[in-house]
Amino acid sequence: YWLAKMKEDLKEYYFEKGSEEYKLRDLKGALDNFYNALLIRPKDALTIEWITRVEDELRQQKANDQLKAALEYYAQGKLMSAYQGLRRALEVQPGDSKAGRLLAEVKAEIESGFIAAGKKLYGSRRYPEAIGEWDKAKPYTANMSYLNNLISRAREQMKMESAEKKRRAEEAARRAREEEERRAKEEEARLKAEAEAKRKGVTVEEVIKKPAGISEENRLASQQHYLEGLKYFQNSNYEKARDEWTIAKQLDPGNADTTAGLKRIEQILAGGQ
Repeated sequence: YWLAKMKEDLKEYYFEKGSEEYKLRDLKGALDNFYNALLIRPKDALTIEWITRVEDELRQQKANDQLKAALEYYAQGKLMSAYQGLRRALEVQPGDSKAGRLLAEVKAEIESGFIAAGKKLYGSRRYPEAIGEWDKAKPYTANMSYLNNLISRAREQMKMESAEKKRRAEEAARRAREEEERRAKEEEARLKAEAEAKRKGVTVEEVIKKPAGISEENRLASQQHYLEGLKYFQNSNYEKARDEWTIAKQLDPGNADTTAGLKRIEQILAGGQ
């Protein structure tokens, strides 16, 4: 009897102490005392009821603290810190609708920031870095297909520009070879002309003079128009390139570079690129 009464008195002591601390809003202290009471009377319904109530309030208090901190971070523009705080709040109270709505807003803002940064990099033709920004947006997006489309477009643009760069390099190498061949032929012709002039006893100019109608001035002007057209061609301005090369061909019909260039433009404009 005495042992049972001692247990009951001790349980009541802890229960009353827990109740007092609850009134003082010391929820953790109250919970400790209610658990001490429950250890003495494990099936006491009132103690269990109070433990449940205090645990619920503690969870709500913790969620509110996390939400308050997240709101402060959000007001300061610290979106990542706000995001982490809201996630912690929802871990404590999964059904908190206010935290849920704010989390969706924060995620959308974080995603928008990454998307905008990626588009800026894309505009500067820094495609791998743009893709990196869009990849960072993925954990926060509600529209994964949009991000995947942005990334696919950037990769396709990288391929196109790489192919164009290769084509231009090959074109430059071809022109360099042709120029070298032309110079070699001119040197060979000059040496032959010198030998011929010496044999005939005349000047070199008389031996190599050009046929009537194509002056040296026209040849040089033709070459200048060809080079101007080449600049337009390399910038994909095919109409301007064609205009320059047409003039070059009129000045010097025998300019092989001009003829080849005009043919290339016709192929491109006809869809044969």
